[in-house]
Amino acid sequence: MKLIMIIGGMAQGKHAFAAQFTHARCIDGLAAQIRDAVRAGRDPLSEANASVRALVTGREDIVLIYPEVGSGVVPLDPEERAWREAVGRAGCRIAAEADEVYRVVAGIAQRIK
Repeated sequence: MKLIMIIGGMAQGKHAFAAQFTHARCIDGLAAQIRDAVRAGRDPLSEANASVRALVTGREDIVLIYPEVGSGVVPLDPEERAWREAVGRAGCRIAAEADEVYRVVAGIAQRIK
């Protein structure tokens, strides 16, 4: 099993780059699950960690498409700040576990791990 993480900002070409990994299952939406946890008052990092554990213990190769957050304006809304913090920290955890990490900007992918 191999975990490949693809990070990048909105509309930067992450999905197009991920399409080359035809042997792997593509997952997008972990950041939305983290938002749901924040809104429900659950611990978003615990839920993200559980999702990561499930990914890395599976038998199939996974390509995880993940948003890059934290480089923009700090949100005024406390819930949005909590989401951004949780997504950033979960992304660090996923990158540490991933076999490969790519950052996609303007449709150009760069391998960073």
